[in-house]
Amino acid sequence: MKAQEYLDCLTEQIRYQPARYAVREEVRAHIEDQRLAYEARGLGPEEAEVLAVRQMGDPVEAGVELDRVHRPRMAWGMFVLAGVLCAVWMVLPRLLSVGNVYENVQELLPRGLFAVFCMGIMLVVCYLDYSRIGRYAGRIALVAGGLCLVGMVSSGVSPGISGDINGTGFWVFVMGMARIDFRLCLLLYVPLYAAILYSYRNGGRKDVGTCLLWLLPPLGMAFCMADVATAFLLLFCCGTLFVVVVCKKWYHVSTKFALCGFGSMMTSVVLAFAAYIFFAAPKYQVDRAWNLLGRGEPSYMFRMVSEVLAGSRWLGRANGRAAGEILSKEGHGLCMGDFMLTELGGHYGMVFAAVLAAAIVFLLSYLLRACLRQKNQLGMLMGLGCALVLLQQTGCYILLNAGIVNLGGGFFCPFVTYGRGGMLLTSVLLGILLSVYRYQNVLPKDTAVERLGRIRVTVLPE
Repeated sequence: MKAQEYLDCLTEQIRYQPARYAVREEVRAHIEDQRLAYEARGLGPEEAEVLAVRQMGDPVEAGVELDRVHRPRMAWGMFVLAGVLCAVWMVLPRLLSVGNVYENVQELLPRGLFAVFCMGIMLVVCYLDYSRIGRYAGRIALVAGGLCLVGMVSSGVSPGISGDINGTGFWVFVMGMARIDFRLCLLLYVPLYAAILYSYRNGGRKDVGTCLLWLLPPLGMAFCMADVATAFLLLFCCGTLFVVVVCKKWYHVSTKFALCGFGSMMTSVVLAFAAYIFFAAPKYQVDRAWNLLGRGEPSYMFRMVSEVLAGSRWLGRANGRAAGEILSKEGHGLCMGDFMLTELGGHYGMVFAAVLAAAIVFLLSYLLRACLRQKNQLGMLMGLGCALVLLQQTGCYILLNAGIVNLGGGFFCPFVTYGRGGMLLTSVLLGILLSVYRYQNVLPKDTAVERLGRIRVTVLPE
């Protein structure tokens, strides 16, 4: 059998098309090495090729083994866990609505339909293949940024971004009919930035500078909204990705040079923010900054959280008159999404809040671990970006609900936060993480086959 016939027969056994090219090229290289070794022992080219092909074994058996290794694998266990958590998100407001707060039973059906829709989005993104998103990351970022700017300066029915929360604009109005939480849109930039970093790999100083410049648009938009928290969260996530790729020596530059450049940029941003806070910001923003540093008077909401936590038990409703009044308060209370774990613990016991938080952290940590073990560089980096966003938001939310740090709210927790925007963002990011897991054994065209199953290749010495 000739090499071409062998390769055709072998790759026909591999069902996933993108894996065929990498496998074919690697096996072809092994056959060529074997053929050259036989020719060095005095055999003719045709005879050497036949023996080299024979050395590779049965092409059907080898192809079946390679198909078993290099094909998509879905993390169905994690998907089922995500579905269970979606069901919790659907009913959680109703469980906490006794005596006060969220919604009536008639809204349970629309909320359930939206949960099913989010699971569908998760599956679509997962099967879409993250590499397709990464391939056009720069274009997607530019188009999305352009659309966001159009929304910001729109002068239609609504004036673009609202400023109805202490001077902070979070909402982009679309045609006067719907509004989008702009903070959540900005967080989607993190996996796109990971793909942008990947696209500039093997570059020099100019490319490193370009990667840093790609940080400016989302940061500028966040500061334009006066949302300093989102700006720093973006800087942390994107900055972590940048440090990772620099330390992995993806670029042909000095590691110290790249890290110093990034450090200078971060220092400039922090100093500019500090100058604004202490010399130009309104008093409420100054007070908020001092609260973040652990100084100043606790906010009204933080004091309510402390009261509920003080009376909470491991099982059962919280003790104490103050906690009871807060949990049964008409209107807002601890609702509206920022303190739902605190309220869950106050209503039913801290065990339930702890179990729910642990299930979410377990899901995210499992997928993060799978991403860090990913051999594909693009998958590793995009998965890390998604996990950073979700774990960062979850961690801040838990710290806020545990009364440890007065972060001022504004964070979302996957499968907990009341709003639909956070749930939709969670579905997209989890879909990318599941996609990275799904294609972890499918090698792209620019990498070599690292496992050949039961194939044994012996290259004879000269």
